Amino acid sequence: MPTLGKKDKQKKFLELSANVILKSQNVVQIPETIAKIVLNKDDFSMLGYQYEDFVKIFIKLRNETFLKDLLFQETLKKSGFEADFLYSVKSGIERRKGRAEFKFYQTSLAILPEREELARIHFSDILDIKTRD
Repeated sequence: MPTLGKKDKQKKFLELSANVILKSQNVVQIPETIAKIVLNKDDFSMLGYQYEDFVKIFIKLRNETFLKDLLFQETLKKSGFEADFLYSVKSGIERRKGRAEFKFYQTSLAILPEREELARIHFSDILDIKTRD
């Protein structure tokens, strides 16, 4: 396994441990092996047109993990709703807005934005909901 030089360690942005399997046309080329995945800042610019997709997928998976931790005992009632949202406080100050997926649980609503951390709102805290086309 190649080692990181001193210069590379300074640019390290993300380091993960993983189990990987290398397959080609559903034939295992290398069996499950422990690996270390290291991304430098420069690696993100190499994503090019796929950067936006990468960010959306990464944030979605991160939010799903948080959601399991926050609501691990609550029953999911409805999901699969996507829409634009605007989240503001009583004073009318806008806190968040954008596109998101909405999931309804037993006691709360989970909002999973494409670009931000999820928000969990208890139904008792919701003052008003407005819908449009």
